[in-house]
Amino acid sequence: MLTLKSVFLLQYVQAFDLSLDGANMTNDTPISQLIRLAKSGDQGAFRALYERYGARLYRFFLAYGVDTDMANDLVNETFIRLWEHLDAYQERDRFEGYLFRIARNLLIDKQRQENRFLPLDDRPRQEKRISPEENAIQQENLEDLHKALQKLKPDYRTVLILRFFYDYTPAQVAQVMERSEGAVRVLQHRALQALRKEIARQKREV
Repeated sequence: MLTLKSVFLLQYVQAFDLSLDGANMTNDTPISQLIRLAKSGDQGAFRALYERYGARLYRFFLAYGVDTDMANDLVNETFIRLWEHLDAYQERDRFEGYLFRIARNLLIDKQRQENRFLPLDDRPRQEKRISPEENAIQQENLEDLHKALQKLKPDYRTVLILRFFYDYTPAQVAQVMERSEGAVRVLQHRALQALRKEIARQKREV
């Protein structure tokens, strides 16, 4: 049975080389330390942030349906915005959520500019109860899910990608989308219903 996460993995995960010069930071360097150094102007620390999060952003943009070249451009633009607004980051916020909020806002800006919609870490998942909508959707095939996802509103796509690809909690999605946790739960429910209806609509047209 295909899960929503496997759909994204099968469709989008590709080898991704950031092709950066090696920074003097290791993967064990705490994020808080990298951020403090980057805020002080340390370019090596900022490159380390790029290396740590660039591939995750890349897959996020691909899941929206952009091509690989644009995904790379959007990753770079996201980090440019991060550099420009790094001083605004408060350590009480989750850094990854802050970064994905920048990425989401960038997508919104691009959509407005181009007047079109632009169409996720692989962690073990805990077993959880799923809704009837999720259960039905998980049994659909890859192609149907992919096509249906691209027809959804951007906010619906965002909540599904973050919840079912990145395993974000509703609270973490709320940080990215700048909504309350309750609003995210409602949005997720509506997004799953919309996805199920879109899949059914496409089947009727076959």
